[in-house]
Amino acid sequence: MENKEPDNPLDEVFVDETTIDEKRVASILNNYAQIGENSGRLIPNSEYDALTAKDKILVTLVAERAKLIREEVESASLGPSAISNASGVAEGTVKPTVRDLAEDGLIRDDEDGYSVEPSKLRLVENRLENDE
Repeated sequence: MENKEPDNPLDEVFVDETTIDEKRVASILNNYAQIGENSGRLIPNSEYDALTAKDKILVTLVAERAKLIREEVESASLGPSAISNASGVAEGTVKPTVRDLAEDGLIRDDEDGYSVEPSKLRLVENRLENDE
């Protein structure tokens, strides 16, 4: 008979963050948009079109996080102009909106621009679900 030690209870709380991030990012994006395989561009669907400017920006930044996970970009951060170009939200709307989102703790503001940190993906997902 094999003498097997009981599993360490901490084994259940240590997880592979990349796998969790991939699943959550895919879950968010599947509802609103796809990403072009060759272009890397956001391809919105009709659900995306119905989102508020705040939520479009969040989806856009989640898409950038997806590209980082797939190692297609070096950073998940985008500046206001890039967010505007990718999301379709006017740059004049993007600037105050990203400041609000950063103040709300949903996105990070750093020297490279704005991004959704992995630890905030659940909050973003909840916000998008509750805004529907």
